[in-house]
Amino acid sequence: MADEFDSVARTFRKRTGLKLLAIILALICWYMIREETSYEQTVRGVTLEIKPPEGWLLRSQNVEKADVLFRGSRSDLRDLLPDDVQVEANVPKQPPNASSAVIRLSTADVHAPPGARALHVMPSSVTVHLEKR
Repeated sequence: MADEFDSVARTFRKRTGLKLLAIILALICWYMIREETSYEQTVRGVTLEIKPPEGWLLRSQNVEKADVLFRGSRSDLRDLLPDDVQVEANVPKQPPNASSAVIRLSTADVHAPPGARALHVMPSSVTVHLEKR
C-alpha cells in the first residue's frame, strides 16, 4: 500500500512546470468565459399579458408594460428587443365576490429567446380588476 502511494506521489511531482502552465491557462479561460457570459442588459417596454381565470374578464390593469433585466452573453443580448420578450402571468382563481387581484411577477413569467436569462422583472406586481362574465 505504501509503495502504491509513493508511486502516485512521484507521478504528481513530475512536470510541475507543465501543470502550473495548465492551471494558469485554465484560470485565464475561465475568466474570459465568465466575462463573456456575465453581460447584463435591461429591456424596457416589454408587453405584459395577463390571463384571467375561466369565467372572468380583465377590465383593467395598473401596468401595461414591464422592464426585464437579463443576463447572458453580449452577442445573445445585443439584439434583444421588447418585441422578442413577453411577460405572461395568470390570475389565480378568484372567490365569487372578488373583483381585483394583485399578481406577483417573477422571472418564471418571462418568455425570451434562448441565451437570455431573466434576473428581475420590474414592477414586481400588477393590480388587475376583473368582472364576471
